Amino acid sequence: MQKKIGLSVVVVMLLAGCGVNQGPSGSHSVAWYAHHPKARQLELHWCNNRSKQRQKDTAACAQASKAQTDAAVGGMFSGFKNGNFF
Repeated sequence: MQKKIGLSVVVVMLLAGCGVNQGPSGSHSVAWYAHHPKARQLELHWCNNRSKQRQKDTAACAQASKAQTDAAVGGMFSGFKNGNFF
């Protein structure tokens, strides 16, 4: 009986740590990060404090980075949409 309890405790502790490496906002979609720029910045700051390999292995970093790139590229071309460049 004690072995089962001990094993259960170990399993719960391991599962509790599964989301730890997903950053302060957790792992969200690119669209979510695009609509939450403050959370995106927090996530990117958290990611930049991690090793390059850990960043690559963390879905949250990849999603936040893609949203940041999309926002930057979208911002560069927004003038064309509004006719402000000519």
